[in-house]
Amino acid sequence: MQQSKDYLMREIERLSVLLIGLIEKISGSKSENTQDDLDEVSQALKGELDLSISEISQIESSELLNHLSNLQESHIQQLVELLYQLYVKSEQLNMNKSKIAKKPFY
Repeated sequence: MQQSKDYLMREIERLSVLLIGLIEKISGSKSENTQDDLDEVSQALKGELDLSISEISQIESSELLNHLSNLQESHIQQLVELLYQLYVKSEQLNMNKSKIAKKPFY
């Protein structure tokens, strides 16, 4: 039982570290690296959450909430911060920021 708790805590911490790293990558990215950074962030999200950035922007809100319902609250907050940073960079990224801005996370 203790081993499974330890494993779960390590996984929670690992996801937190990943999300914080992605936030830092996007918020610190220079315009010439933005698309590469976006691709890396999207691949990381796809690997961890099974959702890419484009899928997050296109998915129905109820489906997104259902998909993210098993995440820790801190991870949801970090994901929101990451999406906010993407929203800020959206003009450089040529993204449809209105689709991202309208996603509910609670």
